[in-house]
Amino acid sequence: MAGEVRVGVVGLGNIAHLAHLPCLASFEDVSIVAASDTVESAVKRATSMFRISHIFNDPHEMAEKADLDCVFILTPPDTHAQLAERFLERGVNVFCEKPMSLKLKEAEDMVDSARKHGRKLMIGLNRRFTPVYVKAKQIFEKICPEVCVAVKAKSSPIRRGLVEDNIHMTDVLRWFCGEAISVHSRSRFKDPYYEESVCTLIEFDTGTLGINVSNYDAGGWLEKLEVYGDGCTVIVESPHTLRVFKNGGEEVSHSAAARDYLSAFSEWSLIDKFGYRRQDRLFIDCVKEGREPTPSAEDALKTHKLVNLVAKACGLPSLE
Repeated sequence: MAGEVRVGVVGLGNIAHLAHLPCLASFEDVSIVAASDTVESAVKRATSMFRISHIFNDPHEMAEKADLDCVFILTPPDTHAQLAERFLERGVNVFCEKPMSLKLKEAEDMVDSARKHGRKLMIGLNRRFTPVYVKAKQIFEKICPEVCVAVKAKSSPIRRGLVEDNIHMTDVLRWFCGEAISVHSRSRFKDPYYEESVCTLIEFDTGTLGINVSNYDAGGWLEKLEVYGDGCTVIVESPHTLRVFKNGGEEVSHSAAARDYLSAFSEWSLIDKFGYRRQDRLFIDCVKEGREPTPSAEDALKTHKLVNLVAKACGLPSLE
């Protein structure tokens, strides 16, 4: 594909303004030709900050009338599947924020629809592009971790935190450890749709043991990954810090290349530190070049299936 990529955006809420609109606006080969939202204040905010050619109140009308190469679906999760399928049917490539859907069947239908219509579908699992996680993964690229511990904490409950928030850490564990072969989980909640805590032990097909802890009654925001094995310890406190220990506890100085890698993003904005710009750039390049995104929609679906297993194991509402 030559020339500018014509992009549409459905949903002009926080994630659009904090991440995707700034990323898309920074790409010289992208034109935001259409956007849709039913909230007037969100539309005004977006049009005052970004060049958007046309505004639609109805995303289905936008799918029908706008001339798009791809669309970013940034709406609430229960709308994702219907919107994604509508645009895919129109021949538009789709980037959809996580989770794909609150129902596994709808997520599976999204993957099938992309395949049927020959379009690209990518799901927003941006931690795979976050520099500190990318570097940690590189360290363990040739060796399998023995244990991975993922922690996600916030100071107040959010609706379906396991599905809508902790899915990031579930995906990181799959990325580092392989595919789950057994899941044991416990939760604490007053309302099962607003759980306070979930603690999960996952055995992976690589032999790695994964522990995933989430708490939504914590003293503040925390996202952390600890990776152990082969005489090496890697501790990530996302999005800023990566530490490596070897030789019985001695903190290792990184190579010059690694130091440059880490220092290079120390002055970046959060959209870079959390990997949003790299993620969105990859999707645009895949649209231009006709290649499949990484992670693929099929890969993202596996993460959603694992989240469902955890939900069922700990007594939270499933995705079935």
